[in-house]
Amino acid sequence: MVWLAPAALAGLAAVLLPLAIHLLRRRTAAHIVLPTTRFLVPRTSSTVRLRRISDPILLLVRMAILASAALALAQPVWLGNARLDAWANRTARVVVVDVSESARGSISAEAVAAARSSADPALTVESADLPSALERASRWLAAAPPARREIVVLSDFQRGVLSDADVAAVPREIGLRFVSVGAPNAPAAPAVRTLVPDGVVDGQLSVQDGGTGARYAASDASLDGLRILAPAGDASDVPALMRVVSRAGAFAPDPSQPIVVRFRGGEDLPPVSPVADGWSFQAAQRLLRSIERLDARLEVFSTADALIVDVDAEPASLTAAQVVKAALDARVDPALLREMEPESLSQEKLTAWTREPGPPDPSQWRQADESDGRLFWGLALVLLGVETLLRRSRAVEERESQAHAA
Repeated sequence: MVWLAPAALAGLAAVLLPLAIHLLRRRTAAHIVLPTTRFLVPRTSSTVRLRRISDPILLLVRMAILASAALALAQPVWLGNARLDAWANRTARVVVVDVSESARGSISAEAVAAARSSADPALTVESADLPSALERASRWLAAAPPARREIVVLSDFQRGVLSDADVAAVPREIGLRFVSVGAPNAPAAPAVRTLVPDGVVDGQLSVQDGGTGARYAASDASLDGLRILAPAGDASDVPALMRVVSRAGAFAPDPSQPIVVRFRGGEDLPPVSPVADGWSFQAAQRLLRSIERLDARLEVFSTADALIVDVDAEPASLTAAQVVKAALDARVDPALLREMEPESLSQEKLTAWTREPGPPDPSQWRQADESDGRLFWGLALVLLGVETLLRRSRAVEERESQAHAA
């Protein structure tokens, strides 16, 4: 037997309270009415105060009640065969629901409920990022009560959403099941506006089962969505900078999502009021991740009107071109491009990833959500009933004795 709350065993010291009460309780001398005292022989005597337990059975019952309550509060768990079999027949399950654009609307509430059925406990995780959802599910299952552990993934399983490394990162004792909800509902391919040395081109992607194609056409769009603040003496370097960025194939700027890049010595930036949402905030996060390896000092501000980048570099440097390209590319969410994938992972691959959950680990008994303390609570209630009967019977005997003496 093990204890989930062993600190409660200190309550066993409370069993001494009834003993102390029995010994320290003040007792009054009994008054006996005698019809005459002429037959009493006078004697010389001294008062002797004896401390003895008047009712040892009642005292033991009261001490047993307190001991049973303390043991119940300590939450004992008997690790017998019945308990281990109950854990083996129990399943803790996390249902991962893909809420990406391609799978949205394809996964019904009935499918989620069916995946959660027969599991106790169960958790539903909704995410468009399946690798991070698997990591979160693994952490939750590691803290779950002893049981067989399993993750069920409901998704359209676009190619690329999961890899062998993502599945291998899930602990081996956790089972995996993959339920496909049908072919990806890939959105229509959007037009992609790209910089080229001669200006701007509009590219129309075509995604089909056979592959991916693109058609480009010259565009009369301008660079109004990009503003570069350079020192007055380096203004001639800006066209050369844009030619380098264009040859790298960066996304073209968009006037509805303006970007401001300031280089060392350029015009001072206007006062900014940073925001923590909107397109500029998401673009700032992507930009910071993409340039974390660059040897350049910069500050990025996401405002309600624009994405502002302050770079400590010369406009004619390669670092300047890398920062401008990264800022333009950060404006477009790559998740939108990933959602255009029309192919699904093969059923053979999903079957190879599938595995049965391992047996529960008895060493994780500290995470148990039930104990055998109810047995001690039941014993305490039975003893409380016995104590009540004993106390009432003693009271009846005392009243009868006083009546007889009277």
